[in-house]
Amino acid sequence: MGARAAALIGLLAAGALAPSTGSGQAYPTKSIRVIVAFAPGGIADFAARSVSQGLSENLRVPVVVENRPGAGGVIGAEAVAKAAPDGYTVLVTSISHTINPSVTTSTHLSGELFKAMAGVDLLHVPYKGGGPAVADLLGGQVQVMFATLPTVLEHIRASRLRGLGVTSARRFPGAPEFPTIAEAGLAGYEVSGWSGMFAPAGTPRAVIERLARETARILREPELKKRFLTQGAEAAVKMPDEFSAFVDSEIVKWKKVVEFSGARAD
Repeated sequence: MGARAAALIGLLAAGALAPSTGSGQAYPTKSIRVIVAFAPGGIADFAARSVSQGLSENLRVPVVVENRPGAGGVIGAEAVAKAAPDGYTVLVTSISHTINPSVTTSTHLSGELFKAMAGVDLLHVPYKGGGPAVADLLGGQVQVMFATLPTVLEHIRASRLRGLGVTSARRFPGAPEFPTIAEAGLAGYEVSGWSGMFAPAGTPRAVIERLARETARILREPELKKRFLTQGAEAAVKMPDEFSAFVDSEIVKWKKVVEFSGARAD
């Protein structure tokens, strides 16, 4: 299972921020649509709904969450990429956004990397999101799952599932009872997940910065930080320029991991 998620904001297309085409002072004047690239019940969905509630209150407009699962986040990302770059349609997706250029989702790659490093054989079964996959794990249709903590932590604590370890480099502070996979015996293994908010390339910088400021304010609220921890995630902030550079570095990192593990798309 994964260790943590960070809720961030940046651009859909990696690279420099687009120049502003307006002051952005009137933004927003209508409802904002947040497209989640995965099914309900996963990290991205939890982060999107937690932040959207605060955005609606702070910006004083409706913020509507819409799930568009499928193809490792590609379907939702493509929908936002085609939307008008005006700040009224944004994307919440995960680490998979930086893995998709090389192969499929982060949980798939977590398993493939484990297979390669541990020398074991696992059959990958693709799902549209964490929620449906957990349902099949609970029902016995699958025997093991690399999942994000928010999707399984409640089931583990209710003894419906058994947590074997976290994939991150350090133990998760909200559930320190779980060792890292490296601690459990597979030295050098590490995969850390995150979720982020993106806007279409070409969105005015003033609008991007407004969304970034409001999102950062929400994520720094102590009560929200506690909610994230209880769900197996950590709230974190990277502002647009820093996030854009981070996304670029993640693409390079995961390309190397894909080459090492030999993972292929299904």
